[in-house]
Amino acid sequence: MMKRSIYEATMTVLNENGFDGLRMDRVAKAAAVATGTLYNYFRDKDALLLHVLDTRFVPIRQLFSEIRDSHRTPPEKLEDLVQAHLNFVAEYRSLVIIITTAEGLSLAVKKWANAKREKVRRILAEIIDQGINQSLFRPFDSMLAARLILGAINGLVEAIIDNNVETMRGGCVQWLSHGK
Repeated sequence: MMKRSIYEATMTVLNENGFDGLRMDRVAKAAAVATGTLYNYFRDKDALLLHVLDTRFVPIRQLFSEIRDSHRTPPEKLEDLVQAHLNFVAEYRSLVIIITTAEGLSLAVKKWANAKREKVRRILAEIIDQGINQSLFRPFDSMLAARLILGAINGLVEAIIDNNVETMRGGCVQWLSHGK
């Protein structure tokens, strides 16, 4: 329960102050605990941020795996995955901004972000391989295709961060997943 309270307090501080304003004393105050108590749970700001990122990203990783393993067609899976990714970014904009644009991220947080991107890339590649095996997609290096699709998604993420997404999101999802 304490970790949940600290998580919520951290999200509040991040939403109000951004990454640069994330400080242990602010989180402790928002969680209504002593700063020393906060340090009993998290040794530093990086450990706290990694906890928040892990907590927030578990559901989206599970959703991506569910999409990959669903009985939908590979083009439908691709569309679902792109849409889920963009919905997540829109809902958790502050966290996405931190892991994509914040200066001063620790090596541990950068490694965490890179590992998560690689997992998404592999799931995309598996969906693409399914489509190739079912002759729904042209034969192509699935990891390269996944990298290209993820690059396009990241372009849309930048648009979301710039509050410029609603006018183009639907059309881009269709284009990314169906080329239309």
